[in-house]
Amino acid sequence: SSPASVWAAGTVGTASVLHWNGTSWAPESTPASPDGQPILNGISAVRGSATEVWAAGITLPTGGGYHTFAIHHP
Repeated sequence: SSPASVWAAGTVGTASVLHWNGTSWAPESTPASPDGQPILNGISAVRGSATEVWAAGITLPTGGGYHTFAIHHP
């Protein structure tokens, strides 16, 4: 991240990843989980890269329990 490149992740109804390009926020694509609605809990930018980030959280399968969920944006 830098003042011209900021990332945010969270869940409000659906999982969302947003990118600030120094001027405005833009939604980034978030893959669907094969086993339930993803709930994103955190995001981390890769040092030295303005575009490479990881987001992580869990999914809540319909049968109960939860699974780890991680996505990578190159």
